[in-house]
Amino acid sequence: MKRIARDDSGAVAVTVAILLVVFMILSALVVDMGYWYNVRRQMQAAADSAALAGCWELANDNDNDVIWAAVTEYAGNNAVVPVDAIEVVPPSPGGMSDITDDSVKVTVQTTSGSFFARVLGIGETQIAAQAVAKVGYLTGARNPVPWALPILRVDRMVATMNGNDYNLTEDANGVWSKWLPAGATGDVFLTAWNDQTIDPAYPDGVPEMVPPTGDRVARAIQLPVDSKVFDIWVDKTTFTSGLGESVTVRVDVVAPLDPNWSVVATIDGKNDKTLTQTGPTTYVASLGVPQSDDLCITRTLAIEIKDDKNKTQETVSPAAILLVRRSTYPIKDVRVGRTVFRNGAVGQVHIEAELNDYEYGTYYELKVIGGAGEAGNFMAVDFHLTFHDPYWDKSHDPVEYPDLPSGTSTYYEYIAGTPSYDFILHIDDTVWTETGNMSGPTTEKSLDTRFGDEPSDFDGWVAASMPPSRRVVYVPITEKVQTTTGQTPLRIVAFAAFYIEDYDKSGTVAGRFVEYAGPGWVVGDEPPDSKYIVKTPYLTSENLDF
Repeated sequence: MKRIARDDSGAVAVTVAILLVVFMILSALVVDMGYWYNVRRQMQAAADSAALAGCWELANDNDNDVIWAAVTEYAGNNAVVPVDAIEVVPPSPGGMSDITDDSVKVTVQTTSGSFFARVLGIGETQIAAQAVAKVGYLTGARNPVPWALPILRVDRMVATMNGNDYNLTEDANGVWSKWLPAGATGDVFLTAWNDQTIDPAYPDGVPEMVPPTGDRVARAIQLPVDSKVFDIWVDKTTFTSGLGESVTVRVDVVAPLDPNWSVVATIDGKNDKTLTQTGPTTYVASLGVPQSDDLCITRTLAIEIKDDKNKTQETVSPAAILLVRRSTYPIKDVRVGRTVFRNGAVGQVHIEAELNDYEYGTYYELKVIGGAGEAGNFMAVDFHLTFHDPYWDKSHDPVEYPDLPSGTSTYYEYIAGTPSYDFILHIDDTVWTETGNMSGPTTEKSLDTRFGDEPSDFDGWVAASMPPSRRVVYVPITEKVQTTTGQTPLRIVAFAAFYIEDYDKSGTVAGRFVEYAGPGWVVGDEPPDSKYIVKTPYLTSENLDF
């Protein structure tokens, strides 16, 4: 019996057989599951890239067919070893794949074979992955160009006459207007109050004189008792440089003048224009308004009545104040009604002001300047003086990036797109302008470096669905924190994408603001409190089914 109990000569074979089965199972677990894991990773990459591609098209306002074409293209680009084919689940409302107003959900799947798992009866398995990309908004830009664009977000407009302030009222169309007191005469000044109160010294916002020079926008006058002029009318009072605009003037006189007398109009004492008599007491003419490179300036229209010896018998000046603006100036129009009144008449001046928003796709020429912030120009900024909310005061507050170099060489590096220091600029940060003149040939050379051999072709770029381009720069949209000369703090309220078409040695940069889907450096779900936004797709875990 003892001999029988000790006989284990077949145990080794049984043990080996059992271990072999275990080994096969472990091999299946290690090899096949590792293989499936790699397939799953590739499928997830396919879902992620397809969702982002579709969301990019969604952000650019394309229709569902274009969106889904991008989804399938990018998913198919991942159909390489070890994945032979990728199936994209078609979109349906609330389904495994879906297109909503602000997101794209993509589900991809494939059938994957096995190696050792076949011995366990597992020949192939289905592997799926899902991704959701959502349209967000750029709230932080990496290494933007060192130009800030001050704008006006007006919450109050004030006309000042004879030392008294009169608040204009805004209507539903964004036009501000006011009837000034009846019978009042004198100069009229206009101030727009920007809604920016971070500086305690400006609890009511930051005032912006219109025009920036602080000149009057109108002057109400009462004619002398013996004046030969009865009325003066002009068809408009604001003009945009570069458009070749004219002002139409009509003068009515009290009684018919001697046939050899004339009525002459001048602008700033030049460009005499004799009005044409169109009736017994009515004279009319159109005068070309002189252009200007300034953001906004005033010109004085005067009327003279001359006798047959060309001697001036009467002058009415100003007959009207004309504003000449560049297209980038944030006040689009100032309309002033009748300002010349008969003696004893109780006249009343009406004033209107309309803001100017930059329109997407419209060609603008912006100057790059330093010093005090001018709404309507690109302001050169010193990124070394960047302060993160709530800080802004360079005299007391810590800068956000103390190691970021300062100086002209650093400034031009960021224009060229070759910065030596990498950083993020955020909405609600404050930047300070450069003090000196930062435009000129070096700006032109830096942009040459940035663009390389990429040509300027805005129409072609749009026709190609606006692919990534070195000509697209991200510009901080800002508001002035103070009314200062020299260096000015500017608060960042948004970012805008700007396609640069032309530039020159004078520091003029020309191009168009574009509705664009940009990189997702720092993204927020809510759009900035600004018309100017950059959409950016990003991956999210929201609404994932698995």
